[in-house]
Amino acid sequence: KPIEVVRTQTIPSDLALQQGNLARGKAIYELSCSICHANGPAPSLYRNGYTPRQIARKVRGLSPEGIAGVIMPAFSLDRLSNLDLVDVVAYVVRM
Repeated sequence: KPIEVVRTQTIPSDLALQQGNLARGKAIYELSCSICHANGPAPSLYRNGYTPRQIARKVRGLSPEGIAGVIMPAFSLDRLSNLDLVDVVAYVVRM
């Protein structure tokens, strides 16, 4: 399915963003994020000072500006559920 730039205001709470399932988050990250963030052109958001909430906003496309001008595609609810988002954020901040 092609990536759509659809912005949604749905961001889980800060508490929820700290309680994700790391195993699920790793699997989702490897499927959806690693092409750019593991060995690709994009740097780690967390290691560059982004908070869990900022990472979630970035994933949802609510914060389109990037590090050094790199633009990250948005993952709307139809591509990544809020549960998936919570799990990915939990994994990213602990990897």
